[in-house]
Amino acid sequence: MSARWPLLKAGNEGAPVKAAQRLLLHRGADLAVDGIFGAETEGAVKAFQSEQGLASDGVVGDATWPAAVVKVGNGSQGEPVTAAQELLAVQAAGLAADGNFGPETEKATREFQQEVGLAEDGIVGPHTWHGLVVANKTG
Repeated sequence: MSARWPLLKAGNEGAPVKAAQRLLLHRGADLAVDGIFGAETEGAVKAFQSEQGLASDGVVGDATWPAAVVKVGNGSQGEPVTAAQELLAVQAAGLAADGNFGPETEKATREFQQEVGLAEDGIVGPHTWHGLVVANKTG
């Protein structure tokens, strides 16, 4: 993907950090999901990067995001779905972040995709993840 991903590093806070933490949890990390990029998150990022053969710098950026995101759609469950729902909830008021990708999450995904000019397929794949992270990036 050619678009630049927002950089997350020690000291950052917010929804994208929480999403990264949930994606790392899904990939086997043992860390708290608190939306704060502290030492625990940095360590989990470095371990993940090392496992993926990436530069182990502890920064979530253009190489780490694509390796961490998981394609989710109708019927998917777990931490990646919760992460997508939490990011979508900013745009789709009332969307529950329950870890179950059902009709409401698909509808919110389609609406977000339409809003940002992406293919409207109702699936959170790499391009939709990118759009969500960018839309929720603060600071």
